[in-house]
Amino acid sequence: EVRLPMKNIPKLSLLEESDTSSFEHAVFLTYGIDLPFFEDSILRALLRQQTRNIALFADAGHVASQMRHLAEMKKARVGWNHCGKAYSLTSVHHQTAFHPKMTLLVGEEIQLWVGSGNLEPGGILSNLEIHNLVRMSTNEDIQPDAATLIVQAWKYIRGIAEKNAAKVVLRQLDQVEETVPWIQTIGEGDSGAYRLVFGPQDNALKVLVQAVGGDKVERLVILSPFHDKDFRTLNALRGQIKPKKVQVLIQPKMTSMNGREAEKLASVEFYTLRAPKDRYAHAKIILVES
Repeated sequence: EVRLPMKNIPKLSLLEESDTSSFEHAVFLTYGIDLPFFEDSILRALLRQQTRNIALFADAGHVASQMRHLAEMKKARVGWNHCGKAYSLTSVHHQTAFHPKMTLLVGEEIQLWVGSGNLEPGGILSNLEIHNLVRMSTNEDIQPDAATLIVQAWKYIRGIAEKNAAKVVLRQLDQVEETVPWIQTIGEGDSGAYRLVFGPQDNALKVLVQAVGGDKVERLVILSPFHDKDFRTLNALRGQIKPKKVQVLIQPKMTSMNGREAEKLASVEFYTLRAPKDRYAHAKIILVES
């Protein structure tokens, strides 16, 4: 059994940052979305800080579902009315799902958030999520590692927008480039130990195996709320990096996996994850110890 202590963990959230920092531009990529929550929390904080260029990109299926839900809410006089006025919303179509969770905030500094949380109450407030934050000042010398990751993210955003967004949204992205010209001109370079991996064009499993290289792996630890029904991905990773020990953290009644297939896995240790106050562990973590 693994218990997650919550004491002495630094508190840093997108919601807190958007309410305390000043940004001119904000671009959000998300799978799931809750527009009333977004408007009442994150949007409100951004507008307080005079952020005026805000663009959202979300999975087309979730946007359609959200609009149906909001149509019912409107009948119940539950309001939301800033979409298309204070911010743009672009539905992104994909053959399976548009699944990134990424935020780019641009002002006196640039912040790039990449993680597991959707723009919903669970993803921002209540779930156990993991977020990576890259930040750098726009008024000082360019920091190569941070700049490379930001440029990688920007090229991905631009590519998504070119295929799915209206001209007015493309103009919003032009304004970001006017504020930070180097975001479209400098090369991606080498970000050292850090890299953004964008599927499906990049195979995350292949990238991970390449990162491990010829190192002898002592332990592989995995936390995920979802597993494919036959553990194909886990078995493929095990087969290529050959860890001495494999440990999988599961949250009772929360983790989605095939129990019968799990029993067939040889040399895999399963641990129960006890989260504080039964918070849903939606984070995805792969830890390779060599």
